[in-house]
Amino acid sequence: MTNCPLAQKPIEIRSPFEGECAKKATLNVTLCVADGRIALKLVPEPCRVEGQDYVAIEGNSAVVIKLIGEQVFFSKQYDAITMKGDFARYYGDLAYSELDEETGRYKCVTFRARFDKEGKTDSSHPFNINVDLYLPGSKPEWVPITIDPDIKNPPPWLGGGRG
Repeated sequence: MTNCPLAQKPIEIRSPFEGECAKKATLNVTLCVADGRIALKLVPEPCRVEGQDYVAIEGNSAVVIKLIGEQVFFSKQYDAITMKGDFARYYGDLAYSELDEETGRYKCVTFRARFDKEGKTDSSHPFNINVDLYLPGSKPEWVPITIDPDIKNPPPWLGGGRG
């Protein structure tokens, strides 16, 4: 067994495209219990297919990642969103919002995604959502967690320049 660190490449500071966003994609991240275990559930909006567990880029988009619940916040160690490869031409302009005054941590981020109109249908761009799980108690503790969903750019139902 190898212990390889996760790729944590910051997204570009600048937007990957000029002008307004034609679309919006939201990914809600919430704590839940699944099979008797605490889990993080990813709920994309819009959700076009049953079981969709990725962010779909259908046009030049604003991507919103929202953390739902009282125990999950964006990381203080890493950028909230990092990429696992060189996708600088597609993603950028990360902005934080919804500051929790009590913890000094954020609950929502937005970044811009350029639609890959020439991309192969159902192309996956892996990224990280870096969060800290708050465990209250006599000595509060923060547990870092990296969630690794994908961005489909273009998604399977749109197709791209190459099928």
